[in-house]
This record gives sequence, C-alpha cells and structure tokens, in this order.
Amino acid sequence: MTRSIQKESEHEALMKLLADIGIKPDSDPTPGETPDFLLSLRGRLVGVELTKYQSGKVVAAVSQRAIEAAWEEFEKSASSFRLTHADINDFNVHFSFKDRVPSRKEHIAFLQEFSLFVSARQDAIGSEFVEYWIPDFSSMLMQQYLKALVVRRHASGEWDSNLTGGFVDRPATRIATIVKEKTTKGYRVTDELWLAIQYSHRPSEMVLPVTGPSELDACPDLQRNLSSSPFSRVYVCSAMGVFQWFRKSGRWGRTSIGSAA
Repeated sequence: MTRSIQKESEHEALMKLLADIGIKPDSDPTPGETPDFLLSLRGRLVGVELTKYQSGKVVAAVSQRAIEAAWEEFEKSASSFRLTHADINDFNVHFSFKDRVPSRKEHIAFLQEFSLFVSARQDAIGSEFVEYWIPDFSSMLMQQYLKALVVRRHASGEWDSNLTGGFVDRPATRIATIVKEKTTKGYRVTDELWLAIQYSHRPSEMVLPVTGPSELDACPDLQRNLSSSPFSRVYVCSAMGVFQWFRKSGRWGRTSIGSAA
C-alpha cells in the first residue's frame, strides 16, 4: 500500500469514527505524522493517532496476521487459476491446512494438484460434503500442506480455509500494550491528543470485549498505561460498537452497537 493510499484509507476510517461518535469537526482533518491527523473542534486543536488492532497471536512461530495474509495471497492466485479451469468452479471447498498455506511460488503447482485430485473424483462428489484426509492425498504439496479437504458441488463455488476463522482473543491486555507502545512516540503539541484503534473482520484484527466496557475497566495494565499516557481520549472500534475512554472519568463506555460497523 502506497503512502497516499494509506493516508486516504486512514482519512476514511477517521471520518467514519467521527460520524459514529457524533462529532463534527470545524473543518476537514489535516494529515500529519505524529499524530496522524489534526482537526479543529470548537476552536481547539485535536491530534488523532490512528492504529490497527493486532492480536499478536502466534501459530507455529508465525503471526496470525501473516498467516491470514498468506491465505489472501493464495485466494488471489486461486481466482486467477480458476479463470482457466472452469471444471473446478462449481465446487465449494474447505481447505484445512496443517499450519500455513503453500508459498507463493508453490501456488500454481498446488492448485494443479488440487484440480487433478478433484477431477479424478468427479463421480464421488455430489451436493453433500465429502471429506478427504491425509491418507487420501498422493501428490507432494497436498500431502505437505493439507490436514483435510472438504468438497461438495455447489453453484456458488466458494472456497475457504481453517485460516479464515479462529479464536478471537480477549482484547484488554493487547489494547494495554498498544497504548504503551503509542505513548513512547513524540507527538506535536495540541490541546488534546486522541488514540483511535481500528479493527477488521480478520480474527487477528477483531476486537471483541464480550462483557463490554467492564472488561476493559477490569484490566489493571490497561488502566495503568492509560493513566500514564498522553491521551485524553481513546477510541476502540469493534463489531460491538465504539468503546471510548475519557481521561476525565477514567472509565470505559460504549456507543450503541448500531452506530458502528
């Protein structure tokens, strides 16, 4: 992602956050460095530092986010491959990988092995899911990377994997670490400094405080790091709404679930 595209994406995220929490700045936010944006709010200069939530979870010595990114690259290769292999387009496929997908240079070879595997079993695959396991795989890359393969005929032709889902960690401790890391930066002097933590629907970037604001209030490390930080407000975007911490109250609250995507 180029810097200009990244800034445009961050600007969109900031404008959505401001809309979600019902704040209308005096003018369009100005891009910066530290912090990422400056905005005027009723004549006061507010700095906003944006960051993306990352769980930090590691699987087989590889970060969960790196594993997800590798799957996304594999999906792109598969989409291109399927353009010239119409015979595998009417299958729903669930790839269960051992711990990671094939490397980029192995994508085509792996997909060719998969195509031959499915083609040889056309008569056995119908509208119900059929499971295949390691003993069923005879080709090198399928044996190397797959634990199992689940296939059925379906017009949607959707493919997914065990890497597209996963356990979503409780976020309070990770948010505490993010606040601590962001505290060390040297920020431009402003009237107020806010920290906004974004999320996505990837498991590694999912924020899910199951019990709500009380879960964040109950984390001693988070409360300690917030108290020693330069931030007057911290916003955490999630699928459950926008969680917000104000230094004045020292406690977390939340906007309505319907106001945040």
